[in-house]
Amino acid sequence: MKSFIVSPHDLAWMADLCPRCYWMKSRHYRRIGEAMPMIFQHIDKGMKVALDEETLRGLGVPCKNVLDQRKVFSRPFEFPELGVQLSISGFPDTLIETDDGECGVLEYKTCLPHPENERKYSKQVHAYIHAIERPADERPMQVSYAAIIAFDAGAGDFTVKAPHAAIRGRLHVMEVDISRTSFQEGLAPIAEMLSLDVWPDPSPDCQHCAYLRDVRRLSDAMERKAAAA
Repeated sequence: MKSFIVSPHDLAWMADLCPRCYWMKSRHYRRIGEAMPMIFQHIDKGMKVALDEETLRGLGVPCKNVLDQRKVFSRPFEFPELGVQLSISGFPDTLIETDDGECGVLEYKTCLPHPENERKYSKQVHAYIHAIERPADERPMQVSYAAIIAFDAGAGDFTVKAPHAAIRGRLHVMEVDISRTSFQEGLAPIAEMLSLDVWPDPSPDCQHCAYLRDVRRLSDAMERKAAAA
C-alpha cells in the first residue's frame, strides 16, 4: 500500500489550485515555491504572541488556556480499494483548552472574512482536527471548537509616526462547523489523485505549470535552431 503525508496547508490551497502541482509535491518532486511576503509571516507571528487567553475571550472564543504549540501527526487513513493510505502532518497555529475542558483549534489568516476563504481554510482546520483526534502516537484529544481568525488589514488604516509606521486592521472570528464525515469523504478524491502513477492534467489557471510549458517550448525551439545551424 502506498503511503503519503498530507500537509493541511497544501490541502487548503494547492489541491484546489492545481492537481498536477499537488500530485508532484505529495510525491516529493521539487516545485518552485510561491513567494510569501515577509509581512504575512510577521503578522502571523504577532497574532500567535498577542492573542492570549484574555484577548481570545474578548473575541468570543471559549478559551480557558492556550496550549503549547506542537506538531500533529495522524494515524493513516486507509483507502484499500486504491491501495493508498494518507497521514496528516503539520503545525496548527494555536491549540486551546476550551471552557468545556476539551480542545480547540485556531488558524490565523491575513484575509477578508469571506465565505470562500472560510470554505478553503476550513479544510486545513479539519485536517488538524483529524490528526488531533486520531494521533499516531500521542494521547487523542476531542475537539469541540474550531475557528479561523482573519486579520483584515483593509478594514483599518495606515498610520505613521516617524520613523515608525503601523497597519491597523480588524480581527474577525469565523467559527468552523466541524464535520468529520465530510472531511473524510473529501479525502477520497485526494487519495484517488495520489494513487495515479501518471500525473494528472494541470489546472488551466496554474501559473507554475504554464511557466514550465513555456520553458519547454523555448528549450525545444532553441534545440531545433541549434540543430539547423
